[in-house]
Amino acid sequence: MDTKCEAILGLARRHDKRIFPILSEMLESEAPTSLVFEAVAEFGDQRHLPRLRTIYQKAKDEDGINQGWLDTLNDAIEKLEEKGHMPGTP
Repeated sequence: MDTKCEAILGLARRHDKRIFPILSEMLESEAPTSLVFEAVAEFGDQRHLPRLRTIYQKAKDEDGINQGWLDTLNDAIEKLEEKGHMPGTP
């Protein structure tokens, strides 16, 4: 899974539009990884914000949650919120 996520992260950094549905699908999985959150942040499409926020709200108060994972998720949310626009718009 790590190799796949790293490849997806590379495509996200290149803003390859074909990666959007893959990222969306991975965010719907039961346990998206930190690399998925990084890829979503790098890709920069705010359409992922609602799902990221939902994941964060469900996870933030869970006992035993990995703080690094939660921090990466929060960083992705903040990065997308800072962008303030959808890709392809000024």
